[in-house]
Amino acid sequence: MDIDHQADEAWVLGTQRKLYQWSKANPEDAWRDMWVWITDLRMLRYAWQRVASNQGRRTAGIDGMTLGRIRNGIGEQRFLEGLQAELRCGAYRPSPARRKLIPKAGKPGQFRPLGIPVWTS
Repeated sequence: MDIDHQADEAWVLGTQRKLYQWSKANPEDAWRDMWVWITDLRMLRYAWQRVASNQGRRTAGIDGMTLGRIRNGIGEQRFLEGLQAELRCGAYRPSPARRKLIPKAGKPGQFRPLGIPVWTS
């Protein structure tokens, strides 16, 4: 299955714009359907693509899983569909984040903590 990452990005950015406009126009209204927006498969694919394109994409979580192992195992689409199902039915339970200290840009000898999430499906 060929996934159109540009279409996912356009949908996410359009959704963010709509939600921003709604929040400005109706600051007292409750966000009733936010979970549906967040767990939409296009949102999850967009988040996956952002993670897959950053420098830490080969870094494993505390469970030893990397994006590559997921892609070569059950596959990206099946993984994200399983994650979506777990999120929507309330079965998802996040594992602890792997903590790593990374150097601060332009500040030799100084570090900042980075939390690397672990996905288990």
